[in-house]
Amino acid sequence: MKDQIMDAALKEFGEKPYDQASVNQIIAISQSSKGTFYHYFSSKEKLYLELITYVLEEKKKFISRIAYNAKDLKSDNIFELLKIQMKASIQFAVEYPLYSAFAIQVAYENNQILKDKTSTIISHGTQEFFKEIIIRNIEKGNIRRDIPIDFTIAYFTFMIRQFNELLKDMACEISKDNFDEIMKKLDLYIEVMKAGLQ
Repeated sequence: MKDQIMDAALKEFGEKPYDQASVNQIIAISQSSKGTFYHYFSSKEKLYLELITYVLEEKKKFISRIAYNAKDLKSDNIFELLKIQMKASIQFAVEYPLYSAFAIQVAYENNQILKDKTSTIISHGTQEFFKEIIIRNIEKGNIRRDIPIDFTIAYFTFMIRQFNELLKDMACEISKDNFDEIMKKLDLYIEVMKAGLQ
């Protein structure tokens, strides 16, 4: 029953901002009860945060399966790894539209307290992934040494999140039909980042 509640919550939170999403609607969609809901989740917020963690884990598994074959893992160039990760993230959004809709709602959440909590969860995973790679790339001269490491890590995390904003501003919807166009924009996006950091 927990899986049904999570699936129903994914749909509800993917269609509405957090404050407008309804526990009663989640219960109705999942065909559960209030007792069952509160057996698994002590609050709407706990469910929301658990759902974020779940979607991030599913995305991480997808990226590992699709993007990182043995050859890719040996690459030490952060810009190549960034391109691989972002391309896989876009493929994930195309193949899992419910997850993508939920992620978009999370990104544009207006509830500042909740936004701070979700930002911590999302940023931590990205920063951990890049920290060691960034240090190696600084040592190899792929990234400027005069930029503090903490700033560079925060910059990469920020720029990964902002690519979706760029696509939105350019009215470029993430879909199978637009995939090639998005890849061209991604190449250009990373080239501009590279120019500033090398």
